Amino acid sequence: MAERGLIGWLSSDMVLVMMVMLLSILFTLVAPFNETPLRVIFALPILLFIPGYTLISAMFPRRSDLSGIERFTIGIGMSIVIFVFDGFVISVTPWLFRPMPLVMTLSALSIIFVLITAITRSRTPEEDRFIFNLFTVSSFFESIRDGSQEPSDIEKALIIALVGSIIITSGMLAYAKITFEEEEFTALYILGDGGKAENYPTELHILEPTSITVGVESYERAPVNYTLEVRLGDYLVDSHELSLKPDWRWVNNVSILPKHIGKDMKLEFLLFKEGTEEPYRSTHLWVNSSIDYDNLEILKDYSIVRLPHITSGDMEDTEDWERVSNSENFRGHFTKFLNFSENSIIRGYVIDNSTGIPIKYASVRLSNHYGYYRSNTTDENGYYELQTIADRLWIESRATGYERSTVNTSVEDGEILFLNTSVDLVIPFNMSFEELSLLNMSIDKLPLGSSEWLFTLDGRITDSITGLPIGGAEVSIVTSGFEKELTTDGYGVFELTTIPGEVKIVSKTGGYIDSIIELYISEDTSVDIPLTPKSYVISPIYPIGIPFELLSIASAEETVTGGAGDIPSWLSLVRGYVVDNETGSPIPYSDVMIISGYGFEKRLTTDERGYFEVKTISGPSTIIIGADGYMASKMKLEFTNISNTNLKLDSVSSTVRGHVYDNQASVIIPDAIVGIEGGGYRNRTRSNSTGYFELKTIAGDMELRADKPGYFWNESLFSTYYGENKTVDILLNPAPPPSIIYGYVTFNGTVVPGMELSISNH
Repeated sequence: MAERGLIGWLSSDMVLVMMVMLLSILFTLVAPFNETPLRVIFALPILLFIPGYTLISAMFPRRSDLSGIERFTIGIGMSIVIFVFDGFVISVTPWLFRPMPLVMTLSALSIIFVLITAITRSRTPEEDRFIFNLFTVSSFFESIRDGSQEPSDIEKALIIALVGSIIITSGMLAYAKITFEEEEFTALYILGDGGKAENYPTELHILEPTSITVGVESYERAPVNYTLEVRLGDYLVDSHELSLKPDWRWVNNVSILPKHIGKDMKLEFLLFKEGTEEPYRSTHLWVNSSIDYDNLEILKDYSIVRLPHITSGDMEDTEDWERVSNSENFRGHFTKFLNFSENSIIRGYVIDNSTGIPIKYASVRLSNHYGYYRSNTTDENGYYELQTIADRLWIESRATGYERSTVNTSVEDGEILFLNTSVDLVIPFNMSFEELSLLNMSIDKLPLGSSEWLFTLDGRITDSITGLPIGGAEVSIVTSGFEKELTTDGYGVFELTTIPGEVKIVSKTGGYIDSIIELYISEDTSVDIPLTPKSYVISPIYPIGIPFELLSIASAEETVTGGAGDIPSWLSLVRGYVVDNETGSPIPYSDVMIISGYGFEKRLTTDERGYFEVKTISGPSTIIIGADGYMASKMKLEFTNISNTNLKLDSVSSTVRGHVYDNQASVIIPDAIVGIEGGGYRNRTRSNSTGYFELKTIAGDMELRADKPGYFWNESLFSTYYGENKTVDILLNPAPPPSIIYGYVTFNGTVVPGMELSISNH
């Protein structure tokens, strides 16, 4: 017998199945058909019959395999199974459990089963092949009505199962309806395009409103007042006050107007009950907010006009500014200190506070806390002298074996101020001044090894050029609380007994530059000290032979333009742009500071194009640049007569966020200190009341660390890309209850009170 065509061996049941499936897709997914009551009627076949029936047809192509009742009932059962498993699978995918993915996956499975049915039926002899026709339908109903024909055991079981399922389901619904207590709750939901729970907006444009349908349904037993807040990131974009009675519904279009640019921003819809601070209901979307470059006209109506650029806005130069008066409690000055004349002098002595004796070779440093500082060292008589500008100044004095001391004072223009500063001695081992004085006189007589806190310090003084020893050189050793002076022997060697701590060694002899070195003694120590002959001292090289006092004149000159012929050879015209290292875009109003190796600095701000142009001394210089939203950068450059250079800054454009959790109790940890570090960048914050933290960071390999009293700190390593938002949760392990360590601190068998102790497990 000749083989029939595709329609022949498919039989009309598969054709009918395909037609019903197409109608199901049309009336469930395509508007306006899916808005009619027929949507429910045509949704049932694709959900409860077609997938299972096509699967059974593929498995049992013979007429004798199953009866009509068996094919019908097993098809329904298999459809329910396929529907449940298909719904579970798509619920864990990005498409989620929605009408579109559900109908399309069930339709795809049905088409596959239809193709398999075509293959299995084509391989089945035609006389045995199952064929669906009017006779099949009539025999199906006749077998149900005909009481004379005894149904098979399988048919009986299937009929009993169907009837039993209907009875049980009806009973459960009746029981639930009778015993159901109405629940008190409020529903909050959002709808996308077309009024359905899908097709939500993911791309928002700054200053362009986007509408989202928000619904609130009250099933409370009494009227309730609500507040609906819409937040985009950290910003409130809309708010509505609602008052709903029981079974009332509020559905409205809420307009979202972004005013900030961001990627993966959280668009939250928060519903608050009256008198509560925590959201009663909430839902959210993740969206991107960007500029619509096809509609830039809208930005002109909302853009903030940039503040006017003020010449020398950071008071870098004296032009355009006039000092009128200055309160005693308020001070201000131009930041270019070299424009000030250093015609004031502060002089005096650094004095031992306990003995009143001046301290030689002590360090003295003054600063105005605005970047200006000068330093010097006291001479053999403990005397210092510093030339300075007129300002409010802080003077810090330091000496080996003494506590640091700081005083502040004001000096007027041209004033000579005499100021003594005193420092307190650091007493080793909790010794009194009398004990320290006795130790100072007797330490050389004590045998080595007589105490665990006495050590030997020896050394050798040599010529730094020839390497030969220098005999008869004077060596002064100053340590905590006492001083020793001695002379090297013919081999340039010196030796003494000392106590541990910071030691300053001053070496000097005729014809050589004095040497001052500092080191810490904690064991027997040897040190070699080379002295440089004065004949080898080289004077500083000034550019083009001008002294340093003329450099301030050069640094005060205005920015110049023109070619190399307009600029002296010892000056350099530096010009270029400050740009974003990632995008190459210029950064306007950036701060640029050029520190020359010849004694002065230059500060300026780029213009609205990110461009700068400045005149400085030719040669090596240090450049420091900074701008809002960028990481400050420091670099060394060599400038020639005309130098064109672009300076690059890395944007702090990435974000790391997450929560801090208790690793054992699985609860959030509020007020934990969270810090990030890497690539020279540091930032820190605290987790809020919900354990949430958020930190701005640069791109690259970073280290994130969290700490909280009562917990062991924890850190994690991760990488971020430019503009990326990273989510990293941190788990902290609770620390065990504190233990107690107790005991005594003794010195030669005597208890020493007032000692400061610390303990660490590293």
